[in-house]
Amino acid sequence: GLILDPHSPYTPGKKFDLFSAADSPGWEYVSAAGILTGYSPAITAALRDLYDGEIRESDAALGSFFAWLEQRGLLDHTMLIVTSDHGEKFMEHGTIGHGGTPYEEVVHVPMLWHFPSPIRFPRLQPTIDTYRELASHVDIAPTILGFLGVDHPPPSMRGHDLIPQLYRGAAPHPRDVLIEELTE
Repeated sequence: GLILDPHSPYTPGKKFDLFSAADSPGWEYVSAAGILTGYSPAITAALRDLYDGEIRESDAALGSFFAWLEQRGLLDHTMLIVTSDHGEKFMEHGTIGHGGTPYEEVVHVPMLWHFPSPIRFPRLQPTIDTYRELASHVDIAPTILGFLGVDHPPPSMRGHDLIPQLYRGAAPHPRDVLIEELTE
């Protein structure tokens, strides 16, 4: 499945808009290029609060889905991957949003995995619960294949199988990651 939020413009549902006042300034102060016009800390704080509301809303949706799987006895038999395509800037570098810049706030995103129960796959017992090395979206497919027992994905598949690090305590793969900025 796909959850589009949190994404600009930030419009959390009323239940999740716990941080910003109803009359707070917002997107009317942001240009198409992500430049905050009439900058003030209050406007930036309001936008961040709206973003946080969307995070809460997405978290609640995922929690409901996970609970639905668990109630039906499916969670221990389901691989779940939660990640994001980008983060957001809130004036750390003079702009709001995510476009046109490869800053840490934009490219450092979470990647959460839930693997099916080791009871179902007894050959796999996790050795760590947090992978603190550099990983990338291109690692998703090879890791899924590795979990399913495919030790050598096709050579054309980029990325690394993270199963050896997660389940066997192997050293991380040395790697470089290319981050590009699209400009006009």
